[in-house]
Amino acid sequence: MRPSTHRPHAQRGLAAIVTTALAVGGLTVIAAAPAEAAVTGSVTGGSFSWNVSAQAAAHFTTKTASGDATVANNVFTWSAGSGSVNAATGVTDLDYKGTAKLAFVNGGSEFYSIRLTDPELTVDASGAGTIVADVAYDVVALGPNSPAVTGSTSDVVIARFTNDDGATDDWTTTSSLASITDTPIATGFIAPGSQDAADVAFTDAELPLNSQSFTKDFLLALPSSLRSHFFASKAGNGTPTASNPNKVPGAFTATAQLATATVDAEITSADFATGVTVSVNGDGFRGVTNFGDNGVYVAIAEAGGIPDFGLEAMDDFIDAKYVPAASLASGAFARTLVAPSPDLDPTKEYSVYTWQAHAHSNTTQDTETPLDIDFEAIGPSVDLVLSDEVAYLGNYVTALAQLPAAAVGSVEFFQGTKSIGTAVIRNGLAFKTIAGLKLGEYEYTAVYRGDATHFGLGTSSIVPVTVTKAPAGLAVTTVETTPYAKTLSVKALVPGGTGTVTFTVDGKKLATKTLSKGAASLSITTNYAIGSHTVVVAYSGNTKLAGQTISKTVQVVKATPSAITLSGTSFAKNTSPKVTVTVGKLDSGAYATGPVQVYIGETLSKTVTLTSANKGKITVTLPKQSASIVVTATYVGTSTVNAITSPPKNWVAR
Repeated sequence: MRPSTHRPHAQRGLAAIVTTALAVGGLTVIAAAPAEAAVTGSVTGGSFSWNVSAQAAAHFTTKTASGDATVANNVFTWSAGSGSVNAATGVTDLDYKGTAKLAFVNGGSEFYSIRLTDPELTVDASGAGTIVADVAYDVVALGPNSPAVTGSTSDVVIARFTNDDGATDDWTTTSSLASITDTPIATGFIAPGSQDAADVAFTDAELPLNSQSFTKDFLLALPSSLRSHFFASKAGNGTPTASNPNKVPGAFTATAQLATATVDAEITSADFATGVTVSVNGDGFRGVTNFGDNGVYVAIAEAGGIPDFGLEAMDDFIDAKYVPAASLASGAFARTLVAPSPDLDPTKEYSVYTWQAHAHSNTTQDTETPLDIDFEAIGPSVDLVLSDEVAYLGNYVTALAQLPAAAVGSVEFFQGTKSIGTAVIRNGLAFKTIAGLKLGEYEYTAVYRGDATHFGLGTSSIVPVTVTKAPAGLAVTTVETTPYAKTLSVKALVPGGTGTVTFTVDGKKLATKTLSKGAASLSITTNYAIGSHTVVVAYSGNTKLAGQTISKTVQVVKATPSAITLSGTSFAKNTSPKVTVTVGKLDSGAYATGPVQVYIGETLSKTVTLTSANKGKITVTLPKQSASIVVTATYVGTSTVNAITSPPKNWVAR
């Protein structure tokens, strides 16, 4: 019972190449163990198919199966295989589930039956194997009112087989399915006339004929009435029975679904000094798939597929460990891998790989398990500070990377994923001037590549920068309060600015002026309703300065005359005094118009109206007076001009 040797010869040469490459790449390589090393692959399924014998197929008229067993064309198949298979040596211990029942039925009545339950297939290192099962029987004795005879025996060796019978009985493996086909031997179990023959109640010294029979254990597990179906016997006249050639065990086929290789990779530590330490636990591995295989390798490399195995490509593995076949008896292994910080690139991803040693003769042991590496944990803290988070077009930005004081080497600065240069670290600081930025948004990082003495790799957080046009610095001057109808000036100043300024009052555009030496102004006559008005000045901006708008609130109030005075001092008794009333200019600069009332004492004497032609001055003739009087005048005012009253003045009658 030896493994198949169908592996191409070219792969033997590859084994030597890979072994050499591992040594060149700095990886420790353990010498290949002999092909006979104990290697066991765990089994997760499979089946065992057997017709038991040609006699069983022909004589037992009814065949049924239950549990995990089935029957078709006189062949029973037990499934749910479990156990282990050594693909290198053939050492096997497999259990299958289900019950096969062979029954002799005649005229609708069952006379006797045999049940084989949960068979077990074993193979040792020499290739010798056994078929073991739980055996039970049920015999109904002939004759009226005869009781049934039943019995059962566990773990009975039913048949044996060897590797010396010339059959093609090697284990062969395709992908993860191993299979074996063999025919059990039928001689050498019970010698005629021996104690074994007596134990099974062979009274004839010639039985079994030619020593052909199933095992003694199997015959003892059956009642004597059923044993003749499983050894070469004689007919009643002493001649061999015609069915003897059918009584030897039939061929069987067993399959084993080998466990799928799985890997759990856990990062147990990550720091500056040692880098990333990974605890790797594998299960379901086979040390040997093809002849000459010996264990598996486990290694860390860049993610995206296992690297090639050429001499130079072995440098792609950051760390690797060898798991010899002798260590994979259960299919499981545990190894620790270490990836030094300087060997890791934060812009890349990494995985743990496994593959068959040494020649990578097959891919069944290939696995890739991604690693989630915290790059901040394995490098020193790198703080990136920019001089401006909002930079103006045409200006430059200074990037400052801050590291531990002991850090040496250089820092590489990135704009997005694009490198924009490096700077030497001095006293834990590295500077980079960033110029020529266009309008837009940018992201910057600083990466410390590490050095052999101090630290591993470190990466800063992302720092954003927005490049915009500089603010215009627009300034607007005008009065906050103005009398009605006064002309006011609105001035706009943009230091160093070019372009235009638009003036708007209460949403109505009045004018657009071009800046001259950074200034523009507009005169506005405030013929607006009394109350609050909004003056808006909007600068258009240019290639370097951003547009800007400023609003001013101007309160338009009633105009106020500067003063009101009376001219004249005396008059002749019993004559009409004349009084000249002068209303001073309004604070808007215009002359007042509207009614003026003249009082003698407390009595309104006369009302006159100022027109623009009066230019604020009018003479009023009062009724005849016989005595001195006190005169006052009141400018009544309008909806846009305030009222005003003169001080009282005496007119003396002469």
